[in-house]
Amino acid sequence: MNSKTILLNSFRWVILLFVQIFLLRNLIFYNLSTPFIYVLFLLVLPFRIPNLLLFIIAFGTGLTIDTFYDTIGVHTTACVALAFVRILVHFGKFKPGCH
Repeated sequence: MNSKTILLNSFRWVILLFVQIFLLRNLIFYNLSTPFIYVLFLLVLPFRIPNLLLFIIAFGTGLTIDTFYDTIGVHTTACVALAFVRILVHFGKFKPGCH
């Protein structure tokens, strides 16, 4: 990856986490759901990123959100699971709707 891609993804990470933590933390729709847009960062990362780096980024993102939301590993687990499913879908090992 070149420095422009790294800088763009770092900026995207900071902005999405800032919006999630400071704007969307207390936003609840009809007392049923809370929007979590920080997972968008993990979904738009380039597919050529190494898997180990993807898991480390997912772990760090989830841990950051867990720190501000006072949850113990819930977001970290969700981010790492999302990274794993992203890898499976990317390599074609998991095809939704096929039996």
